[in-house]
Amino acid sequence: MNRIIVVMVLFVLVGFGCVSHSCWMKMSTSSMEPTIHLGDKVFIDKDISRYTPERFDVILIRLTEIQQSDQIIIKRIIGLPGEEVFLNKGKLTINGNLVKEPFDKTIDVKLYNKLIVPADSVFVLGDNRARSRDSRHFGAIPIKSIIGKVARNRRVCPYFKE
Repeated sequence: MNRIIVVMVLFVLVGFGCVSHSCWMKMSTSSMEPTIHLGDKVFIDKDISRYTPERFDVILIRLTEIQQSDQIIIKRIIGLPGEEVFLNKGKLTINGNLVKEPFDKTIDVKLYNKLIVPADSVFVLGDNRARSRDSRHFGAIPIKSIIGKVARNRRVCPYFKE
């Protein structure tokens, strides 16, 4: 009997920990289409205490540090600290190397100057470049502004559309 109680308590504690460090978020713009559509709900992992940004991660950002705004946005990490990013005619180059992006659906979007991503920052873009306000508009994002990561295995849940 005691063993069952211990197992149940552990189950509740582990379950609570998972829930308290995650949330669902409804996409309110089309800036991440075709990956995440307007109205889709995404599962966000907010336990980022040991998170290391990786190229192409889809992240949740609070713009307080950048624009004195409490707005929260979802974007994809493109450039990592110290990298040179250039975008011209829909072609992305990082450190002079062409990067294939299967998720981008636009063709003629530009970053007019090559940008070196500062230390402790990332360069982010929306997948729908024509409709996205991102690092092309407000510069690199301090890593400390990242407040969550869209979970890989449960990224898009279109069956939760309202």
